[in-house]
Amino acid sequence: MKRVLIIYTGGTIGMTRTENGYAPRAGYFRAALDAIPDLRAPEMPEWEFYELSPLLDSSNMTVREWNCIAELIAQKYDDYDGFVVLHGTDTMAYTASALSFMLDGLNKPVVLTGSQIPLCEIRSDGRDNLITALLIAGEGIVHEVCLYFGGKLLRGNRATKYSADGLIAFVSPNLPRRAFPSNITKPPSCRGRKAGSSSRRLTTSPSASSRYFRAFSFRCSRPL
Repeated sequence: MKRVLIIYTGGTIGMTRTENGYAPRAGYFRAALDAIPDLRAPEMPEWEFYELSPLLDSSNMTVREWNCIAELIAQKYDDYDGFVVLHGTDTMAYTASALSFMLDGLNKPVVLTGSQIPLCEIRSDGRDNLITALLIAGEGIVHEVCLYFGGKLLRGNRATKYSADGLIAFVSPNLPRRAFPSNITKPPSCRGRKAGSSSRRLTTSPSASSRYFRAFSFRCSRPL
């Protein structure tokens, strides 16, 4: 069975009701996922959960968090067949684009997703976004950083936020979407590059599955 790591950074999808409105709460979201039977259906990949600390509204995401996510994927690269990054929508496209350049030689799916409505609400779009992102990550056909949201699979460095409240929140103005809802688990045009086909081969790792993979860090000219 395929194994996928869910990396939870914060954002609307995992928020819960508080006296001051919606807010993330450490430990809450894992329990919420365990309460969704479909996540343990036979068709789903096996998944594990990693929660970053502190949980952030994506408007507070910085280069430091980009490096943290990339380093975590690099550390766990040989242990999983794919990765799902749960992220707030405000800067999801920025993080997806950054990761697409940081994860050099990537030969596994890295899928960013989230929601416009918290998972704790009955109308949440988070359930479908998460389940489909897990299926894509487990399928192993997409060998790049992508963003899945509202029935669209977009290349990570070609996505932009289109709506602050609509459920179809992201578009790709300069490149067609990578897959359609009807064939989302097997997108025919989303083959990506095979291991070894890149001109930028990296042989820093002795492991066969990560032979051409390396995570680069961004550096800032000023302290964060």
